[in-house]
Amino acid sequence: MGISAGPVLGGIIASGLGWRWVFYLGMAPCAVALLVCLKNLTWRLSPAPGARFDWWGAVSSAAGIGLLVFGSAHLEEPLGWWGLGLGLLALAAFIAIERRTQAPLLHLDLFSANKAFSLGVAAMCIVSCAAFGIAFLLSLYLQYVRGMTPAEAGLILAVQPVIQCLVSPAVGRLTDKAPVHLLSGTGAGLAALGVLAAAALSAQTGTVAVVAILSIVGLGIGVFSTPSMVVLMSAVDPSRYGVASAMSGQSRTMGMTACMAVITVVLARYVGNRPLGPEVIGEYLAAMRVLFAAFGVLGLFGAAMAFLAKTAPAASTSPATSQPGPRSLPGQTTDGRTCPPPPAAAGPRAK
Repeated sequence: MGISAGPVLGGIIASGLGWRWVFYLGMAPCAVALLVCLKNLTWRLSPAPGARFDWWGAVSSAAGIGLLVFGSAHLEEPLGWWGLGLGLLALAAFIAIERRTQAPLLHLDLFSANKAFSLGVAAMCIVSCAAFGIAFLLSLYLQYVRGMTPAEAGLILAVQPVIQCLVSPAVGRLTDKAPVHLLSGTGAGLAALGVLAAAALSAQTGTVAVVAILSIVGLGIGVFSTPSMVVLMSAVDPSRYGVASAMSGQSRTMGMTACMAVITVVLARYVGNRPLGPEVIGEYLAAMRVLFAAFGVLGLFGAAMAFLAKTAPAASTSPATSQPGPRSLPGQTTDGRTCPPPPAAAGPRAK
């Protein structure tokens, strides 16, 4: 519901109050979500009794992602390229730290010895990169090429998340009956075909065609999302569900960040520093077509990886994914609680 309401509300706010208010008002629900989490979630930094939290890994990971996001937003300046370089160095330091620490944030053996998990994470990252830019590029297309207001453009862009929300529950039920890697690959392929179709848009293309493209992409993402998550979770031992879930979110973030970095570079190449307007419509359309064609091909590659991410039946027992659970002492459960004494055996009744 949130991603469905976002384009519409963002367009209305931008039309009435200006684009800056989209960010100002967006802080309110974020603050409410933070308060709810702080009040209701239990925070425990130590992964196990006696283990230390991986602070160096957390700092290097956050620095790497943050610098990559900053650099991708300032690629027209030397500072942006410095940000990208430092971000890559920070991520390399993160990997080196994770290889040495006793309780790492990320168990690297999940990638080195688990084909399904590695392909699943890669597919998530690639599909996110391929499909994320369609909302941004079509938003500019609808406003500057087609002459729509932000509210009108937001209403049309809402088609994709609405279709995605309608499809996801049915696909969730289907994951119990069909091979999840086939569903995941099919969804990624549909999304890629929708992005490829967007490469044919022109200034004369009708609104119906734009809605059809957004519907195809929304259908593809809706079919891809749940099965791709099931692929990751079924490829690891239950003790590493938290790591797998975190990796799914991180892979999507990395894909979206890479997508915006590529868009920034291509738009700077075609449009330069000139503001969008009637005088640069031709250049923007050319850049948009190149981006959609490239992202569509990339999405097909991601679909192929999703098809290959078939989970082995005994994935949870493989050495790469399993880890020993905590051992309990006599008279204790695995979490250290004292077990109640067993009931005494009933003896013969006295006559």
